[in-house]
Amino acid sequence: MENPNFLKQKYNLHKAPEVERSAKRAQQRTGEKVPQNPEVRIQNYLDRLKNIINSPKLEEHPDFDRQERNINLLKSALYQQFVIKPEKVPESYFDSVKRRHHDEGHGDIEIPEDYRHELLGIIVNDQKG
Repeated sequence: MENPNFLKQKYNLHKAPEVERSAKRAQQRTGEKVPQNPEVRIQNYLDRLKNIINSPKLEEHPDFDRQERNINLLKSALYQQFVIKPEKVPESYFDSVKRRHHDEGHGDIEIPEDYRHELLGIIVNDQKG
């Protein structure tokens, strides 16, 4: 990346736990400590992501796709961190569904439990997408 300073200014990425873990991992692999310079730490993290995504196939295990595995692990971590958990969806969401139903002229409704679960599934899948 040409300007990791952007990520520092916009997101304070250099202070993120995943950047710190990436620096520790780099030190374990190379024996050299990653400098405290925010731009260098961010670039180290971005390089690690690039390496995770672009992992080559291993010749000794041709049917094992390391890249696919790494991408799935990365997706799983991102889902865990950023996709809302069904139990965390606020009641106000269901209130807005009721209000929209009423505003469209369908009257007042109560949302059955099975439909609530369906709506929660839609929310989670939309966020994953």
